[in-house]
Amino acid sequence: MWARRSLAVALAAAFVSGCGGSSNTYSATEVAKALRKHGFATNVQTKDEWESLLTFPQNLPKGVEKVITTRERSAPGNLPALVLEALVFDSQGHASCGELKVLGTCLRKRNVVVFVRRGRVQPARAALDDLH
Repeated sequence: MWARRSLAVALAAAFVSGCGGSSNTYSATEVAKALRKHGFATNVQTKDEWESLLTFPQNLPKGVEKVITTRERSAPGNLPALVLEALVFDSQGHASCGELKVLGTCLRKRNVVVFVRRGRVQPARAALDDLH
């Protein structure tokens, strides 16, 4: 009797702590794949790679592991403009729309925060909905 109860408690604890099934976070690969499926040509970079490309230094929030970006040309001859920026955090607790001053709509799902220009919100939202 005690052995069964102890086993049930151990299994419940493992499930609650995340060891018993699906993860509570998404990988940058999963997010990029979902975004590509909805028409975003994504580029995945580590936090350090992303920061090294900035002209003006910008502090990313604590816990950012990867940055996914999409740049598109608005017209022939124009330089590609940033259309989407997704931050993949190490945990849900660090993921927040409030810490960054970024123009555009902010979408959040678990450990992922996506900033996207107004005209591309629906495809970005659909991509996040595809993540399970």
